[in-house]
Amino acid sequence: MRWLFLLLGGLGCVWTGCTATPLPEAPFEGDFEFEPGTGSVPFTAIAGSIDPDHVLRIWELDTNAPPQNLAPNPDGSITGMLTALATRVRLEVRDRGGRRSLPLDLNVPSGGRLMLAECIDVATQLEVEEGVPELLELRNDCPMPVEVVMRTRVIAPITLPTEPVSLATGESTTFEITATSTTDEIVFINVLDQDRPLTVFTR
Repeated sequence: MRWLFLLLGGLGCVWTGCTATPLPEAPFEGDFEFEPGTGSVPFTAIAGSIDPDHVLRIWELDTNAPPQNLAPNPDGSITGMLTALATRVRLEVRDRGGRRSLPLDLNVPSGGRLMLAECIDVATQLEVEEGVPELLELRNDCPMPVEVVMRTRVIAPITLPTEPVSLATGESTTFEITATSTTDEIVFINVLDQDRPLTVFTR
């Protein structure tokens, strides 16, 4: 089980004197199976997907549903339910100290990774301090100019740029983002007609 290897690695650090603790590990693509039907969408993850001491947070990117925080089973497997309208989800794993893994974005029902243009260089998570503006950098490495538009997934206390921004090939820019509450939310960065999810969370 992958989480067991992480645990043993941490113990190895104790034995050898190192102090770094690995961040939580996101599940792998292919770990999850979604079963769409006429109503809600059940899903499962195989044993060993998540450290039993961690928590899975799952966001529906197509709906206004609040994120779910799910505890895994003792074997590292997990079960849950999505709303019927969910077609894309973001998965994040958190430990008891509040540290989080990199996100994993999946299509429903295939369980495959959400594919986005690789020529856009932008972060997938942004940590902010409540009420303090934070800068997010985006670079256009595509062979054509792009237009960037930002919006929140739901009505949320997050201040974003209100006007589209055009970027030439090879050009970078920074966007100012301010969260006025401690509620985590998803911001969408629309580039090349693709909504790229950005998790905005407060310290």
